[in-house]
Amino acid sequence: MSKKCRSALSRIFSFCCLLIITIALFRPASEPVHATEDVQLIVEYDHVDNMPNEDQLPPQVTQVHTSRYTPTRALTIPRQYIHLLRSQAHIKSIRPNQTVVPLEADAIERTPTSANYPWNLQTIGADIAHQQGITGKGVNIAVVDTGFYIDHPNITFAGGASIFNDDPWTNDHMGHGTHVAGIIAATADSEFPGVAPDVNLYGVKVYHKDVLDADNTPSTTVYNLTEGIYAAMRQGVDIIVVSSGFQGEDEGMRQAVQQATDQGIVIYSASGNGQPAVDYPAAYPDVISVTSIDQFQHAASDIIAGPENDLTAPGVEITSLSSPDSVYGYPFATLSGSSQATPHAAGITALLMQKYQITASEAMERLLEQAQDLDDADFFGHGLVQFLAPEDRQQTNNIDRNSSHTDTTTEEPSELYWAEPTAQGTRSFLADEYFAQVQTQGILALTYTDTGLDTLRLTEAQVRTMKSRQITLRFYLNDIEWEVPSEALDTGEALFKFTDVTTHDTIETASAQSTVVKFEIQQNGAPKTTFTQPMTYRFLAQDNWEDSTDIYILDNEQNWTALDAEHSGHYLQRTTNQTGTFAVFNTKDINNTTPAQSNSNSPTHTLWIIMGISTLVLAGLIVIMKHWINPRQQ
Repeated sequence: MSKKCRSALSRIFSFCCLLIITIALFRPASEPVHATEDVQLIVEYDHVDNMPNEDQLPPQVTQVHTSRYTPTRALTIPRQYIHLLRSQAHIKSIRPNQTVVPLEADAIERTPTSANYPWNLQTIGADIAHQQGITGKGVNIAVVDTGFYIDHPNITFAGGASIFNDDPWTNDHMGHGTHVAGIIAATADSEFPGVAPDVNLYGVKVYHKDVLDADNTPSTTVYNLTEGIYAAMRQGVDIIVVSSGFQGEDEGMRQAVQQATDQGIVIYSASGNGQPAVDYPAAYPDVISVTSIDQFQHAASDIIAGPENDLTAPGVEITSLSSPDSVYGYPFATLSGSSQATPHAAGITALLMQKYQITASEAMERLLEQAQDLDDADFFGHGLVQFLAPEDRQQTNNIDRNSSHTDTTTEEPSELYWAEPTAQGTRSFLADEYFAQVQTQGILALTYTDTGLDTLRLTEAQVRTMKSRQITLRFYLNDIEWEVPSEALDTGEALFKFTDVTTHDTIETASAQSTVVKFEIQQNGAPKTTFTQPMTYRFLAQDNWEDSTDIYILDNEQNWTALDAEHSGHYLQRTTNQTGTFAVFNTKDINNTTPAQSNSNSPTHTLWIIMGISTLVLAGLIVIMKHWINPRQQ
């Protein structure tokens, strides 16, 4: 080979090496690594006698759990080896083992007190049943849940079971199961009695203490939940309560539901909280799906609409029992969700069974017939569960339903009512009772001065109440008032944000003569930018303000625009259909021709530096390659 050829080959080899190094250097660090993915499956066989021993399964299979009740197994296997399972004989089906979660939506950390008979029991007529001596005696109910704290002084269990060998049913590591059980059967002398305090209560644990999801919340699987249904049936119960759910239909669960129904057992299941559709098992025709309402019989903000819903019951801010290991507090906790609504329906069914000496199925049919119609069947199904038939409810309207508790005097609604927001981090929310304390067309005032809070969340039901009674919200934020009329809002959950940006380094605030605040409204998870009714912004006037002082809003070009505000008493105010960043400036101090100083550490600045360096490197490589490909003649 000639010297010229060797030289050319050397240049080509050098170029390829440099190209490989360049690609390696500039390859994105986040390039995905294709790792083996484990999947959880349920394997169903055609007969229990044809199930292979566990040691006859493919060696790649782990975490094997064989059902005590059906010819099925739950197992984990790498996705690329699923074909090894399919090749085995006598397999009827292979399906995903879906994740299941408790259907509790919100928790309020507070020490609950009860001056009256609990509102949730009054709403469904359970207090009337108790006055008649009807307490669910002789009825057997099973709760399938996270576990149960049997040493709580306000509840008694008739028995229970766990689907796990190493985690007993008496271990409630979350508090959810004890809370649901307490709604049904807390003792009559409890501060928060149950709907049917004398039922025979059984607990079935289907959540393992060591299994947590990404949010450190207990989770389980549809296989475990199905095993729990069978375990509950073995207890000889009349009613099964399931306050858990999953989104996809499962054949094994359908078969368990069918078997329970054939035995005359009624299953009540939570409809779900905020998912796209009604959860299973509630969505099965043979299961009674229960949604949630609040104290004012408004739909819970995260209610799921669908033709599968059968009934509704109290489920917003329900106080019941808890366990010492609960994240919610002990001995009582206040929780919300369709999880809390479902046991109310089961409890009323038990009361009807005792009163009329009928079966669970007959009591369920009666419950559907005498439910209180709330108009929207997709939300509420047949309506609100009630112990009394419609004709009997009318006769009890004047009964003193707080005879065993301390009487309280109801305040007359006022034109201006001061509400105290409940803090949750930097966010806050309002209790529903505040809306009952303000007159129609009145003002609900909230102070956020020196609280560290910057957000208020209103539920869909609260916004609906605001709009129906034309209530205005007035926020007090240090030296600013923000007034939002109900007409400015759409229907749906609302989020009000008020962020102090006085020290923000990307906008001109140094000459501001007030706090600089960014006001935002979100509805149904999206920013709201169009308002049919204006809002009012008021800034408390300072002694050094001159006539040329005005309220300004920051426009899209990051320039301050005067709003031509008016002086009203001690305030400078402006009514406008806009949200955004507001502040007070002296007109002579505003200079919109000088853009805000750029932040040298901002992502955009860094990106320009990287692009510049990359361009220089690329230009250098082009020069070098041209030199190699077209060398000068010697």
